[in-house]
Amino acid sequence: MQNLRRWGGEAGVLAGLATAWLFLAFVQVFPSAGLSLAAQMDPHKYLQFIVKHQAMFWTVNVLGGLLAALMAAVLFIALNDRFRDEAPASAHVGALFGIIGTLGFAGSALIRQVGFVALAAFYPANKTSAVIAFRALSGMENSMFALGEVGVGLGAIVLGTVMLKTQRYAGLGYLSAVAGTTMFLSGFIAHVILFIASFATMAAWFVWSALTLRAEVGPAFVPWGAGKSHSKAGEVEPRNRTARRPSAQHSHARS
Repeated sequence: MQNLRRWGGEAGVLAGLATAWLFLAFVQVFPSAGLSLAAQMDPHKYLQFIVKHQAMFWTVNVLGGLLAALMAAVLFIALNDRFRDEAPASAHVGALFGIIGTLGFAGSALIRQVGFVALAAFYPANKTSAVIAFRALSGMENSMFALGEVGVGLGAIVLGTVMLKTQRYAGLGYLSAVAGTTMFLSGFIAHVILFIASFATMAAWFVWSALTLRAEVGPAFVPWGAGKSHSKAGEVEPRNRTARRPSAQHSHARS
């Protein structure tokens, strides 16, 4: 379905941009507002920060984490549609892993936005209980985020095996292997290098996948970044008409 793939092309770009915004918020926006990366593990500093910067916190979690998850799910559905005729099992399994991963990222974003904001409002009244609840919710949020990395990573790896067999997607297939492995490892190993690499490769994979789809089938809404290949189908008919002219002239000569 061409329209589904066009939607996937638009959604993947949004997923990449939202992922980049989420990463930028963790490492630059929050620290510049007074909450360093290390302080984000401190419930006292984190909850007080939320109270002071609720609008910023909303834009990061909703326009970053949640939007990235939802748009990535659309991208995986579109990629499944693109490759299901060539390799149905791999396309279905890869998309399934990816969608499970996006559910993990969505759950992580909602825990931060809904759960942590509720605790921030409760914090002035009972700091001890709020801190205990924060630590429990942090464990759930970290688990959901890890599920997101593992699921999306496995989805990228499985889909990458199919992409490598298609000329247009071969380069993306290699990136799928790198990005998928990095995300998968980051889900189990807490290390700053893996954290940065997983965000960078994930955003790049979303955008590259989307742009490749757009180049193949055209855009759904915004015409930028689309290749010319989707218009080549319209060129076949004029060439066929040109090819038939000599035959028509030859028939006329015979008569």
